[in-house]
Order: sequence, then structure tokens, then C-alpha cells
Amino acid sequence: AEEILRRMIDMHRQHEGGGGGGGDTRPNFIAYSAVINAWSRSGHKDGPRKAKSLLDEMLQSYQQEQNEELKPNRYCFNAVINAWSKSSLDGSALRAEEVLEQMKSLYENGVIDEKPDIISYTTVIDAYARSMHPKSALRADEILQEMKMLYEDGDDTMKPTNVVYNTVMNAWAKGSKRDGARRAEEILHQMQQLYKTGRDGDMKPTRVSFNMVLDALSKSGDKDAPKRAEECLQQLQDFYELDGDANLKPDTISYTSVLSVWATSSLPDAAWRADSILEHMQHLYEDGNEEVRPNVISFSAVINAWSQSREPYA
Repeated sequence: AEEILRRMIDMHRQHEGGGGGGGDTRPNFIAYSAVINAWSRSGHKDGPRKAKSLLDEMLQSYQQEQNEELKPNRYCFNAVINAWSKSSLDGSALRAEEVLEQMKSLYENGVIDEKPDIISYTTVIDAYARSMHPKSALRADEILQEMKMLYEDGDDTMKPTNVVYNTVMNAWAKGSKRDGARRAEEILHQMQQLYKTGRDGDMKPTRVSFNMVLDALSKSGDKDAPKRAEECLQQLQDFYELDGDANLKPDTISYTSVLSVWATSSLPDAAWRADSILEHMQHLYEDGNEEVRPNVISFSAVINAWSQSREPYA
């Protein structure tokens, strides 16, 4: 695709110099955006850099020639942000955010006509959620707060969704053992309050939301993590019984995450409690609840809990 674009540029230059016949083949924003998108979706290691280079080339040509047909639109910027968000290269989340910041600056200075939209912001959040950088969860959270501020200031297009909240919780669950669990719990509580008070019906948490908190708790190492995990599981069960939504029904992942919390706990009754939860899972499954069938990880967590215990007959 880029080779064709280069041929178009070469033919345009020949045409300008009087050395070519036929019509002008000057590429416009449609041609550039098609190639940018091709690199964005290519999965090639150099795809993000190639896409960004083309965006910069397009922008430079527009600014030099003041040709409206070369003005980059939101689609071009979002394609580059998306390319970086899917990249496994070090620093790719930061590169995605830099494109977002560039887009904001160009819009504020009147160079381009379209400001970043919710896709621009959520794609950068997703990039940080995928990142292994120690500060990635904090940065994803800060961008969510910026979205909330824009929405509260009257920009209805920037309303965060429950998917965005889930993505930020996932970033905390992955990225910070020390305070990740507590921040994930806080975000889940915000979602619950927004939904339960009727302020935002679209902010309904799902089982995925609760499972992310449980996952964060299983990695936290907090002494009170088992208690908090069981409370979170009970909240999910209560929410399901109240609402009736199948997407809120606790599943194997929910219960196994709680087992994992107990398996790493130093509390004296940890093994007994893990055993009791596994037994409860088995009873639920035998009573027809296919959603909570214990798996290898469930049993392994309980075995680990007993192996770590000081019980004489473990």
C-alpha cells in the first residue's frame, strides 16, 4: 500500500515539473489514511512507527501547502494510536499517549478540525492496561479522570463507559501489587454507586468487574485480602440475586480467585477456609450450577493452602 502511495507522490512531482502526462496524482487524506490504517492493522513490528511517520509526513505537507485535502482527520490519529496500543515494543503506551497529546495540541491551536474522541482516550487507556511499566496503572487511571472531567464539564461525547472502568481496574490488577487491589476496589465501588443511585445506568458493573478486583486481591499480599475477597464475592452474589442478570452470576473464576487469596494467606485458618469454599463450589456444581465447576486451578489452590499451613495432618 505504501509503495502505491510513493508512486502517486513521484507521479505528482513529475506532473508538477512538466514531465508527465495525464491528471495529477497528488495523494489526499483518503490515500494517506488508507496506508496509515494498513500499517496500523498489519501486526508488523515496525507498523506503529511507519504509521506515525506517514501521519507526520501528511501533517507537514498540509502545513507547508495549506492544502485542505491533506489535512489529517481524527481517523488518521486514532489509527496511529491504535497501532501503538497493540504493539509489544517497549514504551508503546507512552507513544500512544504522545499521539493523543499531539492531537489535542493541534486541535487547540486550530491546525486540525477534530479533537480527540472517546476512542482516542480509551485506546490509550487500553495501551497502558497492556503495558508492564510500573506506572502504567496510575497513568491509565489519570486519563480516566481526565475523561470524567471533560464529561462533567459538558462534553457528552467523553462519557466513560463500564468497559473503560473495567480496563482501568485491569491495569491496577496487573500492575501494582501494593495498592492495586485497593484502587480497583475503589473504582468498582464508584461504578456500583453510579449505577445504584440511578445517576448512570450505563455504569453497571459486570462479573468481569468483580473478577478483576478478586484477581487484584489474589496478588496483593494484604493481610486482610481474604476477608475483602469474600466480601467482594458476596457482593457479586447479592447483586446477581437482586438484578437477575446472568452477566453478574459468580463463576469458576470468581470462586477460584478467592481460593487463591486464601492459598497465599498466612492466617491460621487459611487452609480450612479454602477447603470450605471448594466444598461449597462442588455442592453448587452438583446442584446444577455449571458456572462454578471447580477446575485444576481451584484444586491446586486448596492443595497449596494446605501445604503452606501448619496443620499436623495436612
